[in-house]
Amino acid sequence: ASIIPRPLQIYPVTSIVCNCFCAKIKLTLNPKEDFSMKFIHSDAAPAALGPYSQAVQVGQLLFVSGQLPLKDGTLIDDAAEATTAALTNLLSIVQAAGGSKESFAKVNIFVRNMDDFDTINGAYADFFGDHKPARACVQVARLPKDAVLEIEVIADLS
Repeated sequence: ASIIPRPLQIYPVTSIVCNCFCAKIKLTLNPKEDFSMKFIHSDAAPAALGPYSQAVQVGQLLFVSGQLPLKDGTLIDDAAEATTAALTNLLSIVQAAGGSKESFAKVNIFVRNMDDFDTINGAYADFFGDHKPARACVQVARLPKDAVLEIEVIADLS
């Protein structure tokens, strides 16, 4: 695994206050936190299919590119096995950045056929156990390599 830093312009703000009719929220930023952009790569996950990174870390957030259900170079067509394969690939990348399965904060699932929803949910529940990240699942017209699904993640590495 490798991490390649890239500078990111950050303005010198130490706190943000949001006033609305129901609450006043103050978010304090740590000025010592490193918000430089780092590109994350894991050899345990399939290489990117195009000109993009497997993941980008900014501060304690990790944005992981969508992963197809590839296992040992083979595209998996069964929805349950495909879900597990894609999530396993995502986990490899999150681990390369120092995270774990419990770091997954938001998961987006893109499916070829919404009729696979219950099957995907079963494999998803088995993979995560008691951990329940936020999630969206949408049907799309087509995915790269005509895959049955693609999954992307935002992880919290704090």
